[in-house]
Amino acid sequence: MKKKLVTGMLAVSLLCGATSLTAYASTNNSRAETKQETKHHKFISEEQYKSLTEKGYQKHEIWKAARIAKLSGKDINTVLDYYKQKRVWKETAQHFGVDAKKLHKHHMSKEMKAKLFQKVADMQKSTPDQVKQTMRDYEVSLFQLAALNIISQKSNTPLNDVLKMKKDGMNVKQIAEKLNVKKEDIKAEMKKLKTEIKVKKAK
Repeated sequence: MKKKLVTGMLAVSLLCGATSLTAYASTNNSRAETKQETKHHKFISEEQYKSLTEKGYQKHEIWKAARIAKLSGKDINTVLDYYKQKRVWKETAQHFGVDAKKLHKHHMSKEMKAKLFQKVADMQKSTPDQVKQTMRDYEVSLFQLAALNIISQKSNTPLNDVLKMKKDGMNVKQIAEKLNVKKEDIKAEMKKLKTEIKVKKAK
């Protein structure tokens, strides 16, 4: 009887320990993910980033608002409040005296960027110059435009219709959901695109 009781207590103890360990690992993973998200966002703290995501802001919205806030000396919440009213980043940047071109910087070489421009141009059967004009007209980054092209192709929806949704205030995730395009498919195509433009290092 005592042996069964001890065995039972041991099992409960192990189960509790495993549960605690799982919870601890989950918390650590959550923190690691938050740090991973903020490591490239040098204009915002981990706590601020987490707080804003909990309010429903998307990564790209936080990044752009943080950059405008840093360059203008304003509080990020003030920038986001203004953006919520206008829903246009160019106008938001100009309101705070920031050059909108500074919001579309990506960490890639000129050669890789040129290749990506050409790839996106091929996707929408246009030219790199037309791609740049589309980015200006619809306030999207090059990577966002690539994702929107993928959504357009996967859903058989005209690109202009997809871009209009973006300009009307929807983010890429919302547009994909509306048009029944799986995020896994977008990620797979984006990964393929990045692989295709990757420049091989000289041996």
